[in-house]
Amino acid sequence: MNGNPSPDWRHLARCRDHDPDLFFHPDGERAESRRRRLAVAQEICATCPVKWECAGFALERGEDFGTWGGMSEADRAVLLHRQDERRNA
Repeated sequence: MNGNPSPDWRHLARCRDHDPDLFFHPDGERAESRRRRLAVAQEICATCPVKWECAGFALERGEDFGTWGGMSEADRAVLLHRQDERRNA
């Protein structure tokens, strides 16, 4: 990732051929359904040639929802929290 990825990376994303709902949880989704949906989304992301650009895009924009570059909302929150802890140490 070069710090400011070009939007053109989206054209190479594996998720472009999948239903976007797979990458965003609906309101009221049950925990088991969420785990299954997230596992499928992360499997798609795992082999995506632009997963790092995608994850960086979500982190830079502060995306609160969705799976981006294989990272769930919780994954991004943990990463950002750790970065804050390091800065404040």
